[in-house]
Amino acid sequence: AAGTLVAATACRGRRLPAEAFMSLLDSEPAVRHHVLARLAADAADLRQRLAETATVPALGRVAGWLLATGAGPGEVAWRGSQEALARLLGLSRVTVNRALRRLTRASAVAVTPRGVVLLDPAQLESISPAARPRSTSASPRRAGKT
Repeated sequence: AAGTLVAATACRGRRLPAEAFMSLLDSEPAVRHHVLARLAADAADLRQRLAETATVPALGRVAGWLLATGAGPGEVAWRGSQEALARLLGLSRVTVNRALRRLTRASAVAVTPRGVVLLDPAQLESISPAARPRSTSASPRRAGKT
């Protein structure tokens, strides 16, 4: 739903009316700097994701995303459903399932009841030209650790 936020861990939030927020931005340079830096980083990340969506095949996108989680060999890189991973990457669940099957056959990952476990990061790197860590709050490291 519009305006809905989902947190991976317990947290507290507070709504701030638009007028008060704008006043805060005008009166506090540190807050203005933080907000603008965050927006710029998010815009850069979205630009990169758009480029990857248009140029990197699905298999490479899945491999790159799993690598970017920062999980090492034997560690769970994704604990969510294939449907959730598909939504995150802008792919269909069937496409993600096929990619994970190919990565499993290549001995790069294992799909287990615990989640997707990285077996051979070097193998994933050879498959993914898009392997790079993301800098935003939607990073794989946070999103996969629910």
